[in-house]
Amino acid sequence: MDDEVLYKLPLWPFGEVAYPFVKSKVQRIFRYRRAKIREILGC
Repeated sequence: MDDEVLYKLPLWPFGEVAYPFVKSKVQRIFRYRRAKIREILGC
């Protein structure tokens, strides 16, 4: 299973300040998703 996430932060260049926060949130979402998929599939 592959995912591709494309996003653009609003209010450039000011939105760039939020980049580290947004990146960590997206990574956390996908870590959770990966764990749940493994749990469901028994991997």
